[in-house]
This record gives sequence, structure tokens and C-alpha cells, in this order.
Amino acid sequence: VRQCSEHIRSAGHEPVASVIELAREFGLRLREASMLDARLALHQARTLGAVNITAGTKGARGRHVDRWVPASETAVACLVRAAALQGNGRNLIPPEMSWQQWNWRVHRVWSLARDSYGLEKIHDLRAAYACERYEQLTGSKAPVIAGDRRVSRVDDHKARDVIALEMGHARRNVVATYVGSSR
Repeated sequence: VRQCSEHIRSAGHEPVASVIELAREFGLRLREASMLDARLALHQARTLGAVNITAGTKGARGRHVDRWVPASETAVACLVRAAALQGNGRNLIPPEMSWQQWNWRVHRVWSLARDSYGLEKIHDLRAAYACERYEQLTGSKAPVIAGDRRVSRVDDHKARDVIALEMGHARRNVVATYVGSSR
């Protein structure tokens, strides 16, 4: 993903590259990554160690529900780049573009670069985040990678609950689509 985003950045699509990086580092949907106020998120990451995702959330839940996602050193570096690109704007979407126009541009740029790096959908970056986070929380690979659950059911459920909150889902069963079955 880093190589692909660097390729996109070198082709002159810096905001698209930043959106891709944010989607991967924070497990965000494309809309959430695009609408993130990177300056505010950078401040939160540096002072609190986590970012509250409120803009672009599914069903507009962000205005009503805190959704804190931990910020790694790599994530903070992504936020630094995104905040510089954002400038005085509200997010990474150019002010002259509608959401539809921006969405189309991101997908077009992504589709031209992704195949060279063995990547598919932007939404798959969200699943990669979930699997990485599962391993951080349990010390074991996610069931979708390992082939089965390798930790106790209690530890598995605790990890799924955390991931569900970080990804904006209120239910652990939705996390199974990202990390695999808990059986």
C-alpha cells in the first residue's frame, strides 16, 4: 500500500495518495478518509494518541457517537502529509469538486495504480487494518489469515468489540466480514 501510494503521489495525485494512506492506517471508509479534517486529527493524534472519526461516517453517526481510533507512528506521519495538503481547507476534497467528482477521481487514479501492486478494492484496506488490529490485540493472526481462531473465545470477542468500535460498527458480528469467523 505504501509503494502504491508513493506511485500515486509521484504521478501528481498527492491528495489521493493521502486518502489511500489514511484509509489503510485508520481503517476508514473512502468517504471518512476523504472528509477527515487532517489538521484536527493530527492534533488529536499527537496529544491523545488517537483520532476521533466524525465526518463522512455511515448514517452520519459520527456527529453523535465518539469513534476513537489509535494513531501509530506511521498514522501520524500520514496525518502530517495530509494536513500539509489540506492547508486551510476543511478536508482533502478540493473545494471546487463535489463528493461525486472526488470519488470518481480517487477510484480512477486508484484503478490505474493498484494492479501493479497486487491490490484490489480501496475497501480492502479497511479489512487489512482490521486484521492488523486483531493481531495487535490478541497476539495471533486473524482467523481469515490463520485459517481458524487461535485465541480463546473471550480474547477473540474482546478484540472484535474493540475493532467494531474503531471501525464504526456497534456489533462484533460485522467484524467477521473483515477478520473471519470466530468459530
